[in-house]
This record gives sequence, C-alpha cells and structure tokens, in this order.
Amino acid sequence: NGKTVFMNKGCWMCHGTAGQGGINGPKLAPDPIPQEAFMSFVRTSSREMPAYREPVLSNNDLAHIYAYLRSVAKSPDSNNIPLLNQ
Repeated sequence: NGKTVFMNKGCWMCHGTAGQGGINGPKLAPDPIPQEAFMSFVRTSSREMPAYREPVLSNNDLAHIYAYLRSVAKSPDSNNIPLLNQ
C-alpha cells in the first residue's frame, strides 16, 4: 500500500520509484530517517519540497509510505557484482 501511495502522490518524481533519490529529491531509502522526523519534515517542509498537510496526505498514508521506504532492500555491494569486478 505504501508504494501505491508513494507513486500516486507523486513522491517518485523527485525521490525515484524506490526512494533512491533523484535530481530534485534526496535519497529516502533504504534506511530512512526516524519515522517521527520523517513525518514532521513532510508536514512542515519549507525547502523545495512542499509541505504535505493532512488533508492532502493522511497520517495513515504517510505511515504506509514510511513502511514502504523501510522495506526497500539495500543495493548489493559493488564488490559482489561479478560484472563490475572484471
């Protein structure tokens, strides 16, 4: 459900489809910041990202997004990718 909300609310446009970061948005996953800090930032951001108030993004949906970001697997160590070690 969190990935669906992440995609539907347009988070992916700046943060990438897996929260990996992009040109306009920082990396969010894996290992996102603590949930309370994440939720506070999303609600009160005064930077380039607009603040998403509860009427636009419910606390439940925001919690689902956070759970999705926590579920993103870490990328493999480049030393363990044979093609990169030739």
